[in-house]
Amino acid sequence: MKKIYLIDSENVNDAWVELLPVLEGGDRITVFYTDKSPHMCYQHVIALLEKEREIRFIKCFEGNNALDFQLVSELGYMLCEMPDYEYVIVSNDTGFDAIVKYWEKRGRKVSRIKGRECRAVAKKASEKQPVYEETKGTVSFEAEEGETFIASCAGEPAESEEPGESGELREPEESAVAEADLSKEPEGADELTDIFKANGSEDAAGEAQLVCDMLHVISLHKMALFHNALTCMFDQKTGDEVYAYIKKHRADYIAAPGAYISKKKERERYYIGLALSANGLPAEMAQELHKILYSIPKKELKSLNNAIIKKYGRDEGAKYYAVLKKHLKVIGKL
Repeated sequence: MKKIYLIDSENVNDAWVELLPVLEGGDRITVFYTDKSPHMCYQHVIALLEKEREIRFIKCFEGNNALDFQLVSELGYMLCEMPDYEYVIVSNDTGFDAIVKYWEKRGRKVSRIKGRECRAVAKKASEKQPVYEETKGTVSFEAEEGETFIASCAGEPAESEEPGESGELREPEESAVAEADLSKEPEGADELTDIFKANGSEDAAGEAQLVCDMLHVISLHKMALFHNALTCMFDQKTGDEVYAYIKKHRADYIAAPGAYISKKKERERYYIGLALSANGLPAEMAQELHKILYSIPKKELKSLNNAIIKKYGRDEGAKYYAVLKKHLKVIGKL
């Protein structure tokens, strides 16, 4: 059965790009985005442009859960217009599970996967079919007024930014180390997944993917910082074991140019999104929480706590504050 993937880009960043190489002939992707959606890394932009697929982008109105409501509305419309498809919502938001159950009871093929599961889904599918050749692609963008633009791309690398805009895409190397393409699964990635399984993880593949996502913002030339981030993101024992494994296989995980996010504030927002997602919180809140963090003059914890609770209320605010507090030292050194 052909599939349509509906992407909650505020919530899963650009993890959905992992699905591109293994899409079957009639499969489609619809990406819902706002100005708050995180930026895509260069490697994923290149992968997007090189695949022979039509990707539909829908710009959503902003507001509390506004993107979610628009995604669900579009899903209902698609189910009516294209009943023969299977629909997959790509989001870390468990609120969509109610929609999944609603349609399942009515005999419709609707499911949800987490952003971190995209790589596992792609890997499973790639074992059953050949990877598509990298050829000309078509990307469709739907604007707020319903106007649609089609950009046809010939599979050439994306142009670099203007001189002085971002500088180097990666920190200077301390020694000659091979570069790994983070858009592909590093060799031995199954061993990394096994570490999480051995430590009782319920989503070992997803947490292994999270480690790779962290390398978009933490250079492996800063191993101490990477170790601190791992023990914050996971527990101490798991963090230590993952660190030891990555250190041993460092050459397989060094980010290639373009995979590493060059601008500090973008790295900080991306990392906050990963930390939120790892704690079951919506990654799209990263931009707003980053603004709050920078609005506190002396970076006092009490002031930060008060600002977050004032914005989100005591219960919800406490969850966001707990995540930020735990990762503050890492964020400051990104």
